[in-house]
Amino acid sequence: MYSYSWSVGFDQARIDAWLREKVDSHSQFFKLLLRPDLPVQVAFLLLRQCLIPSMGYLARVVSPRALASHASSFDDTVIRTASEKLGLPPSIDTAALLPLSLPIRLGGFGLRSVRLVSPAAYWASLACSAPYILDFVPDKKQLLRGDIKAEILEDVKCHHALCSIARVPRDLVPSDPANFWVTYGHGAVSRGLQKALCVLIDERIAADYGTVRAHRGDKQRMTSCSARNAGAWLTAIPSSPAVTLMDTEFQYAARTVWVCLHSIISQPLVGVGRHFETTLPIFTPVHD
Repeated sequence: MYSYSWSVGFDQARIDAWLREKVDSHSQFFKLLLRPDLPVQVAFLLLRQCLIPSMGYLARVVSPRALASHASSFDDTVIRTASEKLGLPPSIDTAALLPLSLPIRLGGFGLRSVRLVSPAAYWASLACSAPYILDFVPDKKQLLRGDIKAEILEDVKCHHALCSIARVPRDLVPSDPANFWVTYGHGAVSRGLQKALCVLIDERIAADYGTVRAHRGDKQRMTSCSARNAGAWLTAIPSSPAVTLMDTEFQYAARTVWVCLHSIISQPLVGVGRHFETTLPIFTPVHD
């Protein structure tokens, strides 16, 4: 059995400049989302369904290592825009903002982190492309049989990044990145690979959040918010008064049900000028 590895050289400075330009191209969109005449409910729909998915292509075709700093910059702008739109105080800690990046099914806002999704997206894209890549390899049958183990440098780094984020089953990702071609070269990879890997990453993030925020009230809120249809108000399109939330209503719901932890619950909404804690009760789940 033979083993070899290869890597492709690029001008990293030019790649960084190009990626920076792509991320900066969204700056005008972020500014428009912060317009005071744009309802918070509409702004969150645009942020989650339009702006964040625009980075999906880059996450699938650019290695996580090259994209990391630019994805982090984009993620920070997303969270900063969401926080400002919700009227959250600048002093709120990072852990309290974590639910913003969790999927709605786990009690979050669905503002997925591009940096954390990047390894799953890139690996799934590469796995789907494996059969087509092998068409250009003269000895591809030996690769498919495992007689030759070939590693792509970026492939190995992505594998390490992915496994460091979540515990990945071997039926999804081989334990040895050198077995990449044996696993995916036959074209048997599921088209839902990226989704399956993202689910594992989301669950790991949610578990870490539960560890950091171990207070009973925090756990109750997350359990309640992850129940079926609990996040329907976040996905509702304000096409009629019945499904339209005023800015103060949306902000209050966000503070008290999602990211309103004990350190900020008694603080007034930024820009609103009054306390809401005596206006409506704080909902806690009731279980059998």
